[in-house]
Amino acid sequence: REELQEKLLNDITVEINENEEKRKTEQVAEMQQRLELALKSDKVHTSIQRSLKETIETLNHHIQDLQSDKSRLQT
Repeated sequence: REELQEKLLNDITVEINENEEKRKTEQVAEMQQRLELALKSDKVHTSIQRSLKETIETLNHHIQDLQSDKSRLQT
């Protein structure tokens, strides 16, 4: 009877350890996914910033051109 109890206890302990290991593995995978998503989001943010900067520069050039044209037309 004691042997049976020991075997059951051992089996339960092994199962608990396996479940813990599985849970930890799932947590690590979830953390990796979150990190990848954050990195992608950061890349998108950087890309948007770059695009906005280029757009602003282009608009500034157009404004300068328009101001030059206006000055020429007024003289």
